[in-house]
Amino acid sequence: MKKQTLVIILLAILVVSCLALTACGGGGSQGLEYKLSADGTYAVSGIGTCEDTAIVIPEKYKGKPVTSIYKYAFSDCSSLTSITIPSSVT
Repeated sequence: MKKQTLVIILLAILVVSCLALTACGGGGSQGLEYKLSADGTYAVSGIGTCEDTAIVIPEKYKGKPVTSIYKYAFSDCSSLTSITIPSSVT
């Protein structure tokens, strides 16, 4: 019974942590490369160390909006299955 309670508590902590990350905009793929533009916004410039096959570009990076993607940012990524692009990217 104690193991079951511990598992339930750990699962609840995991769910709350995931929800908190999503609410804070931390749901983007980790390891992508960004370049700061002259206007103070960021552009995704490359895959970096990201190993996701389903890329999620966040609306913000380091507190500033992500507004563009470099032309060949994902050109060497043969394993990509999808890229989710936020509305902030124009």
